[in-house]
Amino acid sequence: MNTTTILTAIIATVLADYLLERGLSFLNCRSISTQLPDEVKGIYSEEKYQRSQEYKRANCRFELVTASLQVVILLAMLMGGGFAFVDGLVRGMVQGELRVSLLFFALLFFGSEILFLPFALYHTFVLEERFAFNKTTKATFITDKIKGFVLLGGPLLNRLRALSTI
Repeated sequence: MNTTTILTAIIATVLADYLLERGLSFLNCRSISTQLPDEVKGIYSEEKYQRSQEYKRANCRFELVTASLQVVILLAMLMGGGFAFVDGLVRGMVQGELRVSLLFFALLFFGSEILFLPFALYHTFVLEERFAFNKTTKATFITDKIKGFVLLGGPLLNRLRALSTI
């Protein structure tokens, strides 16, 4: 198999996955009803149920935007040589396939986290706030992000350091 065939297969798989996921999400979102089901009347607050269903609808729209942007970026990276660029960058920094792989995926992870940080902020502090579901403070949000980086980055850096002595 040549490179073009493999790239075409990867792109087709990414697009098929995106279309299937968005189609299923569309069907799920279309079935959202703000009317309280008869089975839970008297048990659950009608107002709370309506608010939770409206939140679900807003999340569906938000998810469509973020998933669409993710697939566009992934396709741009695939077709524009972005992954090859990151690979070349990493290979210039470390030696050994395991170290290259670890650093490659770490850079992609951290890049993705930084790129989609505005969307996470919007979801937490605008979307959830609008429906009074947000319990996160800005300090907690930042602390959680830092903890996530440390939890992934710390062991990764230790592993890269350990591998450099081999």
